[in-house]
Amino acid sequence: MLRILVLLLCTHFSRGFSKKFPTDLVCYQYYSSQTNHCYCSWKAGEESQNATYVLNYCIDRNQEHECFRHPAGTSTYIQTNVHIRTRVTMWVTAKDKEETYNSGNITELLVERVKLDQPDKNSIMLIKNGKNLTVQWRRTHYPYSSNPFLKEVRSTKEGESQWSTKMCDSYEENDSPACDIDDEGWKSCLEVCTLSLDRNYVHYIQIHHKYNGGIWSEWSDSVFVPTDLTKLEVTYTVGKLLDGRRSLTLRWKDALKEQGNLTYTIRLTVLACPAPAFEINTSISGFKMNISGAAYNLTLEAFNSAEKTPPWSSVIEEDIKEMPFKNVSLDNKFLTVQWKVETKRKGNYCIEWKPTGVTSRSSNSSTGVYKKAKKRIRRVIFQPMQCYRIVAHKFTKGHFTFGTTYYFRPSLSIGPGNFTLMYITEDSVLLKWDKLDLHQCQGLLRNWVLNITKHENIPVKVYFINASATQYAVEKLAVGSNYTFEIKGFTIFGEYTGSRWTAIDLREVFHENALWIPKLIGGIFACLVIVGLCYFVIVRCKTTLFPSLPNLNDSSALKIEPYDINFIELNKLFVDAEGDQGPAEPLTIESVEENAFSDWVTKTEQLDNPVFSENDADLPFEYRRQMHQTSPVNDKDITCEELFKSSVQCAVHQPNISNKIALFSYSEDTTSVEEL
Repeated sequence: MLRILVLLLCTHFSRGFSKKFPTDLVCYQYYSSQTNHCYCSWKAGEESQNATYVLNYCIDRNQEHECFRHPAGTSTYIQTNVHIRTRVTMWVTAKDKEETYNSGNITELLVERVKLDQPDKNSIMLIKNGKNLTVQWRRTHYPYSSNPFLKEVRSTKEGESQWSTKMCDSYEENDSPACDIDDEGWKSCLEVCTLSLDRNYVHYIQIHHKYNGGIWSEWSDSVFVPTDLTKLEVTYTVGKLLDGRRSLTLRWKDALKEQGNLTYTIRLTVLACPAPAFEINTSISGFKMNISGAAYNLTLEAFNSAEKTPPWSSVIEEDIKEMPFKNVSLDNKFLTVQWKVETKRKGNYCIEWKPTGVTSRSSNSSTGVYKKAKKRIRRVIFQPMQCYRIVAHKFTKGHFTFGTTYYFRPSLSIGPGNFTLMYITEDSVLLKWDKLDLHQCQGLLRNWVLNITKHENIPVKVYFINASATQYAVEKLAVGSNYTFEIKGFTIFGEYTGSRWTAIDLREVFHENALWIPKLIGGIFACLVIVGLCYFVIVRCKTTLFPSLPNLNDSSALKIEPYDINFIELNKLFVDAEGDQGPAEPLTIESVEENAFSDWVTKTEQLDNPVFSENDADLPFEYRRQMHQTSPVNDKDITCEELFKSSVQCAVHQPNISNKIALFSYSEDTTSVEEL
């Protein structure tokens, strides 16, 4: 008996070492949105040839042992229905040339042994933020497991074979992924993982995931991660408005290969209208289309699988030309613009209106589909005396502008400014006024209405004046009458502006005008008198307070008047040693009669008494003293007794006078000259 047991054990162990036994049996529940079944796989023995396989599993149900068999043929895997909520014992039997080889047994609870689908490459989204790359994908939700969900992402640089794997953060205890029901009724959840990559290199990433206790899914297909995008360099040109359209052309540089496949989004938004923005995607580096004359906000941005470029934006200014509407009419409450419909097809229209002279691009507008090709705008939305421009655009089959007009709502309290009256003659006046500040709406003013009322007659005369005029001459007025003049504007829509008026009494006006000449002459005379008085006062004050010094050249104090007296003129050599040093002339002595000498003395004495003129009265004393000559008889410096011992009389000028002169007079004595 012992020998039989040893033989059976040896036979069993010999089979274990045989290379024909199946190995590495793995069984799990393959759960996806398409299938829900048990999947088992194994490896064939190294020496097995053309073996056939059978999957065996047994369960314990109500204390009964129940087994099942699922032939797999020559395949080393099988998909079949297996109890998933009950623990099962499974093994594989291989039959090779009438020999049977069994793999080892495994016991699994398949409800927890779950393998999910690999992440779909098309559902993987990349979001770059600097060095950080955020990866998002959706996976099928498995409702029968409460185990934590695990996920891994691996990456490699382009051209390298080595992968770097990162375990992504799991959810906290109270957290859960964002899940929703898809169109087919399956619940899917959004998974997120963040890793850091070098932004200057191209990378590839792969993802797999599982529930804790389950089987890792297969790695997803490789996802291309491009390098960072650069700022867009865009140029554009806008043509002139022609037939309500203008061409818009955009150009930009092509993307680099390392940046991946770029898609460009062009977005055009009409600033004046709330119309839907025009948006188009393209993969080429250029774009061209026709736009209307309205102002646009042009935006361009590029994106690839990982990020978007910063949006490039620019404003296209409006370009509006005169394009009349089919008809513009006005009633009590509405301004109606009507246009011509080229086709019966309905269009999306935008009617905008904004004040002229305003630089702001915002305006009031109305957008919609107008079946009757007209738009009624309430008059109350227009500010009084403010000029508005009204423009119509269409956004069906392209953009274009097809109508413009202007309108201002008059105000009875605002009229022409600075209304004045000037007199021409006794029976005519000139009226002047300023234009209304209407900007481009000046053409809406048809004419001025001038009402002239003569107070003695109730009927009013009405004159229609050209709207461009700012003055008007009224003639043939009745002298001595009272008149009232009123001016106001009249528009092409039949509306009146506010008025201005002035009155005149021709009797008082021209009576006052007759006195203007005497008043003018009196005023001029008064001005001359005032100027003369001021001049006299200034000159008198200057003479009194600041007298001028006398002019020595004009003063008679320094002049010596000659007298008709018989003098003996001596050479300067005998009187002034500093005088002329030339040869002296002989002294001539003449006899003078006694009576003549007496007369000379008398005249000389009279010179001692100074005689002053009116002009010399204001001279100082020193000047007045020089006005007369000193008598030679009274000269103390020259004594006659020393010169002549006889009855000779003498008279000599003072020695300090220039041109020293000595005069001698003597009797018939024979006194020689040498005694001098």
